[in-house]
Amino acid sequence: MDTGKIYTLDNAPLRKFHFKILAYTIGGSLTDGYILGMIQFALIAFTADVGMNATWQGLITSSPLAGVFIGGIVFGDLSDKIGRQKIYSIDFLIIFVLSILQFFVNTAGTLFVLRLLLGICIGAEYAISPAIVAEFVPSRLRGRILTILCMVWTIGYVIAAYVGAWMQTLGTDSWRWMLSSSAVIAAIVLILRIGMPETPRWLILHGKIEEAKRVVAKHLGEDIDLEPTIREITSRKSSSKAKLSALFRKGQIKHTAFAAITWGVNVLPLYALLSFVPIILSALGIVDENTFYTLLLNGLYLLAGIIVLFIVDRFPRKTVTVWGMIVAIIPLLILGFWISAPAGVIVACFGIHVFGNQAFGTITAYIYPTESFPTELRTTGIGFCSAVSRIFACFGTFAMPIIITSFGIHVALIGIAVVVIIGLIVTLAWAPETGNKSIDEV
Repeated sequence: MDTGKIYTLDNAPLRKFHFKILAYTIGGSLTDGYILGMIQFALIAFTADVGMNATWQGLITSSPLAGVFIGGIVFGDLSDKIGRQKIYSIDFLIIFVLSILQFFVNTAGTLFVLRLLLGICIGAEYAISPAIVAEFVPSRLRGRILTILCMVWTIGYVIAAYVGAWMQTLGTDSWRWMLSSSAVIAAIVLILRIGMPETPRWLILHGKIEEAKRVVAKHLGEDIDLEPTIREITSRKSSSKAKLSALFRKGQIKHTAFAAITWGVNVLPLYALLSFVPIILSALGIVDENTFYTLLLNGLYLLAGIIVLFIVDRFPRKTVTVWGMIVAIIPLLILGFWISAPAGVIVACFGIHVFGNQAFGTITAYIYPTESFPTELRTTGIGFCSAVSRIFACFGTFAMPIIITSFGIHVALIGIAVVVIIGLIVTLAWAPETGNKSIDEV
């Protein structure tokens, strides 16, 4: 440690504790992605074993998304009031218990309730994890670490796809092992989070300045000067009440609307396409034997996330978002208007769309919502935006098969492209530039 130089929270060198923060948060993202991704395979086995109609299939598939809506709003707001650390550990204890309970369900209604509760816990995770990263890590690393969170969520989703495909061979009760397997990851994350401190920015905001100094000295080093952060936060303390209505006050409402809409524009195509890969490919004339293309597209999302990790902090946030949206739009329009596109073109277009969606999704789902709100509203704002995004996701998963059946796959793909075009217009009009700035300055 270079004790001859004094740093601030925003320009501190990379320390061991920053890697611990990364471990705390990526474990949550990995589990979230795994829980949401596993249902696409578990539901097939569950239906064959227990038997249920299409209504229950839709309810169980969308129940975690509805839970995220509730959890994001409730626990985002609560975290700004009582602190990040308290909710953060309890959240994963509940996820661990709920994961195990899924092994013992025998009815569709019981599974629906458990998946809804898991979604509520995931909603809390969405709100709190990015805030913890933003409030601890230096500004030059913030975008990259938030990108890792997004990428790890994809890893969890992809792992679930591959594990679920393998567990299908375990027999009629395979769905029990699929759904409860998330308890293993949850237990590891729960252990990792033991002893995690409260963020110094939240402590400063609530007048616990000496405690904030002790946290920084113990975990980041005594060569970190907290005074600039204290001055920045306390200078706006008069507006430090964490209320949902504050997201819509003058000077904040445009940032709230932008962050919520663009996050929704990202997840609608994500869930609408990934949830129905076999149906979409079949409608386009491709038979997905042995779920090859389903697994391939899941893998492409992971590859795209790795690529985005290396470019996110090299270019302005708005630039990456705009070009990512353009790259996501073009292949959807090609497939929408090219009725008889050959299989190679179809797969290539989906691959290009995946990269574009991941590129702008990393910014709009993790970075912009985190950087669009001050400390006193950060988890409230992120929670609200994640809740709004689940409305988009629920609509996508609900409407996609209906639109394909009623109007055809080409109309459905053009419709998704129009949604992303709306996001592009909103981005061009409202997107701020927040890269490489102090989280307090932003």
